[in-house]
Amino acid sequence: MSVTHPQTTPDADAGDLSGFGYGQQLKRKIGSYGSFAAGFSFVSFLTTVFQLFFFGFSFAGPAFCGQAASVGGCGAGPRAG
Repeated sequence: MSVTHPQTTPDADAGDLSGFGYGQQLKRKIGSYGSFAAGFSFVSFLTTVFQLFFFGFSFAGPAFCGQAASVGGCGAGPRAG
């Protein structure tokens, strides 16, 4: 079973958008606030990962790495290949 999609052109898309009262535009811009927010959220996530690793390793020792390997922790989990 094959599915065929109708061919569209940029002019046809612009016509459809103008029918709904919108102009065709594409703005790709990230401001300084958005850039800071994205970087801050990434750093916060990494900090949490490292803190939780230290917490598990300090209480369970090397057994934590064995247990964490089942979910990919300590870099010793099974590899897809």
